[in-house]
Amino acid sequence: MLKWRVGVVVHPVPQLEFDFNGDLVRGRDRVVGAAYWIALQGLLGYPDCRLTFFDAFQQVIDVGTKPETDIELQEPFVEWSKTEIAESGLELRVPYEMTWSYYWDEEPACETCDACAFRLEAFRNAGSRDPIGYAERPEFS
Repeated sequence: MLKWRVGVVVHPVPQLEFDFNGDLVRGRDRVVGAAYWIALQGLLGYPDCRLTFFDAFQQVIDVGTKPETDIELQEPFVEWSKTEIAESGLELRVPYEMTWSYYWDEEPACETCDACAFRLEAFRNAGSRDPIGYAERPEFS
């Protein structure tokens, strides 16, 4: 069950996006004109998945790298719903069987954590079946 703190979800893996983004730009201060695309959805309320977080992280990159470094974060889906992302991907024929939303590196996905539950719900709302394997696929009414 997700826990809420003043309108913000307490993430099961705190500051996960901070770690990912740090790894992304670490050692790349010699890069000029790079754009990094972050494919996540921010409407769930996780502190490190909000547009304000990415705006602040962009400032960290700008201040923390050499003046000639030009690294730009792109987060096109941060304000989309999971269902909108699933629908768009289905239209574009995204190979969803090669994608992953589960927090842990285990197969099959658990289907009980919030990442799995939201993904399954998005596919159901989009009128499609999620092609990845789950430990137990829930029945939706």
